[in-house]
Amino acid sequence: MLSYIRKYTGNWGLKIIYFIVALTFLGGFGGIFGALRSCGTGMSGGTIAIVNRKAISTDRFNRTYRITLNRYAEEYKHELTPERAASMHIPNIVLTNLITNEVGVQQADDLGFIVTGDELRDEIVHLPAFLNKAHQFDPRIYYGVLRENNITPGSFQQGIKDDILTLKLKKLFFDSVFLNGSEIEMLSSMGNKSKSPSMPKDAVQANLQFSFAMAKNGYDTWIQDVINRAKANGAIQINVPLLAKFTQTSE
Repeated sequence: MLSYIRKYTGNWGLKIIYFIVALTFLGGFGGIFGALRSCGTGMSGGTIAIVNRKAISTDRFNRTYRITLNRYAEEYKHELTPERAASMHIPNIVLTNLITNEVGVQQADDLGFIVTGDELRDEIVHLPAFLNKAHQFDPRIYYGVLRENNITPGSFQQGIKDDILTLKLKKLFFDSVFLNGSEIEMLSSMGNKSKSPSMPKDAVQANLQFSFAMAKNGYDTWIQDVINRAKANGAIQINVPLLAKFTQTSE
């Protein structure tokens, strides 16, 4: 079930992690990141947002923003400038996603979800970027890729753990509407064998897509409500002047 959720929910945080080990950083955006260091605000210059007393660091935002720029640059054939990124509201999108992910992780923690060492290890050793020519996990490649991208093993593993936690949280909503594995297998078999118009071949897939949409909408609505209540209570604070350093380039 987790693999299905991961495939179809577009888990943003995990895609960012996968992307960071698949590509090296593009140049051309260094001036923005340097300017942020000296931005004076009421909040610490090293913090761009606080979510329930948990800080989202400027370094984390910078790194994620730059990775996101790389993703868009690939789409726009490396023609994405900081000005265009600002006009597309990419900085705001990045911060919104970071806040959403952090809220999800905190909710998973509150519900008692954990990530075991085996789960973490299994996730990492199957990442294509860390496999050698024999399609086996190679620690030398693993540490080399992280070193090239200036990421510590600890921070990388924490990112993986956070995304596994949010996947487990989403599973609560998917379990409430999805059939279990044996029922899906049985219905799939019936759908493939049946020639009756009342049981089209795609009926099972259509049912799963409908169920998925219900689960995803339920999760998105719930997590957004948590975020809105946290903002109303002052539990989410954004370093607006710091964020403006990214958005003002389009003015």
